[in-house]
This record gives sequence, structure tokens and C-alpha cells, in this order.
Amino acid sequence: MLVFFAWYLKLPAGEFSWTFVGEATRDAWPALFMPVIVLGGLYGGVFTPTEAGAAACGYAIVYGLLVKRGEFIGDFMAVTMRSLNLTAVIFLLLGCVGVFQFVLANQGWAQHLTQWVNSLDLSAIGFIAILMPILLFLSMFLSGIAIVVLTVPLFFPAAMALGIDPVHLAIMTALAMEMGVIIPPVGLNLFAVAGTTRVPLHEVIKGSAPFLITDGCVLLLVVMFPILALWLPALMVVSVFN
Repeated sequence: MLVFFAWYLKLPAGEFSWTFVGEATRDAWPALFMPVIVLGGLYGGVFTPTEAGAAACGYAIVYGLLVKRGEFIGDFMAVTMRSLNLTAVIFLLLGCVGVFQFVLANQGWAQHLTQWVNSLDLSAIGFIAILMPILLFLSMFLSGIAIVVLTVPLFFPAAMALGIDPVHLAIMTALAMEMGVIIPPVGLNLFAVAGTTRVPLHEVIKGSAPFLITDGCVLLLVVMFPILALWLPALMVVSVFN
């Protein structure tokens, strides 16, 4: 697919070099080792997902201090401040959502929504066909975390009542949110890329359009054929418990 779009967009071709491959591999191996630590620790039962994130950060800090040294120290505080800002926003959002979920639980909105969906006599596919456009629309304006914490408590009980697999539902939700951030004209990632690369917005939209189309095809396939989303997780669950 990438080769086809490179040909279609007439991107300039580079020259292949084994020397460049070797140098790139040498420079990339520390970063490639990080997934080994995270996934190895998770599947080996060494640490939890939260601890895996901390382990990855610790590995990055040690590598930066030992290899990059002064360059790393110079960038470290800027990255730390950016991380603190993002974390503060997330905590503020989670605090507000905690109040929202408290009201949600006391007012019984999730139960009312489930009863309303059942009264419509919707099938699982019909419910998904309504939910996905809503998530795509919200993803153009809100971050993924905001969408998850605000909407999942509402639609999850209704989805469970219709017999939708939670793993299937989670993967469809993630795909919809990833598509929403590049849907013009207000996709958040479109403006982020245009701002950081100084590329005009219409050029960014043009370049992202093929990927948006292919993502839409993937989402449709996952909706119509749940086995595409459930096959690998099912194998992993079987392997763990056997």
C-alpha cells in the first residue's frame, strides 16, 4: 500500500544502501529493545501495564544519560515539563469525569440508555452503525482519553446487553478515534502536522486522504467480520491459560 501511494503521489525515490541500513539498525537497536522490555515483562508476569510504562521510562532515562549525556540532559527538562502539562490536563479531565460518572450512576442514565436501545429492537450491527459515526464525529474535536471516559460508561452497558464482544467493541472504538483525528476539516492531527511541519493544511489533508480511506475500509471489515479483531486475542488467551 505504501509503495502504491508513493508511486501515485510521485514521491522522489532514494538510493538503497546496505551501509545506510546497517547504520540505521545500529542507531535503532536501543529503541527496538524497549518493546522487548515492555512486552517481555508483561507476558512474563514481571510487572503490570502501569509498571511497564514506568520501566520503559526508566530504560529511556538510563540510555539517555549513558549514551546521549549532555544532549539528553538539555532536552530532559523540556520533555519533563511537557509531560507534566499533559498529565495535569489528563488528571483535570479525569477529576471532572469522576463527577460526571457519579451523576451518571446516581441518575441511572446508563440503565435508561440500555432500556431505550432495547426498546428500539436494534441488532448488534445496527447499534454499531449508530455508534461509529458518533465516535468519528467526537474524535474530530476531543482527545481519545476524553472520548473514552465520557462515552464508554454510557454505551458500554447497552453494547453488553446486545451481546457485543467487549474486545471487538474496544478495537472498533480505537479505530474510530484514530480516524477522527484526520477527518477534515477539523481533525486535530491535521492541524498538529501542519503546525509542526509548516506544510499548508490543504496539502496535509491531501496527503492523509489515502490513509483515511484505507482506515475506513479496515473499520468496515472489522465491523462486518469480528473475527478479524478477535482471532489474535483469542489465541493469546488460549496460550496463556494452557
